Amino acid sequence: MNKKNLTALIILVVLIVIYMLTKLNNKTEKLISFFDVDSSKVAAIEISTAEDTLKLVKTDGKWMIDYPVKYEPEKRKIDDIFGKVLKAKTSKIPISESKNSFETYNVTDSLGTKITFFDKNGKILSSAIVGKSSNYNSSPVRRPDENKIYLLKTNITYTIKPRLDSWRNRYIVNFDKENLSKIFVSYDDNNYTLTATDTLWQYDDEKESFPIKEKNRALKNILSSASKVRVTKFIDNDFEKYAKDFENPILELTIEDFDNNSWHLKFIKGEDNKVIIQKNDETEHLYMVYENWIKKFQKKAEDFQKEK
Repeated sequence: MNKKNLTALIILVVLIVIYMLTKLNNKTEKLISFFDVDSSKVAAIEISTAEDTLKLVKTDGKWMIDYPVKYEPEKRKIDDIFGKVLKAKTSKIPISESKNSFETYNVTDSLGTKITFFDKNGKILSSAIVGKSSNYNSSPVRRPDENKIYLLKTNITYTIKPRLDSWRNRYIVNFDKENLSKIFVSYDDNNYTLTATDTLWQYDDEKESFPIKEKNRALKNILSSASKVRVTKFIDNDFEKYAKDFENPILELTIEDFDNNSWHLKFIKGEDNKVIIQKNDETEHLYMVYENWIKKFQKKAEDFQKEK
């Protein structure tokens, strides 16, 4: 082998060695799913902090809040659990393996938020303590029985915050206004009915009956509000405090759709410019909206006779 070929061979060997060393010392992160849970097997979820505990249970294919009250959850919150939390990824390499770092990363039992996923038999599928993070793009996390702390590549701190009101579905009436068929309103000495016809809405009270112009502002506000009633606050298991007031409500509202669904709402005076709602004579939960909301319904015949 001549000197020229030998030099080329040595250079080739050196390049191969450098390439192999580069591969062996590659610092590129290999991300893994932290929770590593089959979402189809999740049947219950418990989230807790030092102040709050929230339990969610899947029954007959539908998720419900099971504790501290039984109530329908906000769909978006459930979607975030399965679309964001369960899919959160982390590096295989922990950012710390020292128990002394728990407080630094807010993953102690008292500082962190614990989330646990169960199957239908109550078996734990996965559990973690998530620390509050000021970084929008990451969250420190550890398993309850381990000292290793990992860094999730997404911030799930606020997604799993177990404050009850943020998890509850705030709509007590929610459907497409095109499916609205009839509205009955009663307040003071006024009673009127709005009924959908093939062309326009019809106004009726004890004295008058007439079709309402399509662009009538009072009608448009009522249709939008009646089909989507979103509350600002909940009152649980305290009906007796308000029972007497509901015997003489300041306004009653009955909403019907073309699918023969009906909602009967009673309104009484609350505090801080709010009114309290009873839905369908239920007593377990009451609701609150701002007083301005019911003013949309406190209308007289002349309000519906305007062109706009």
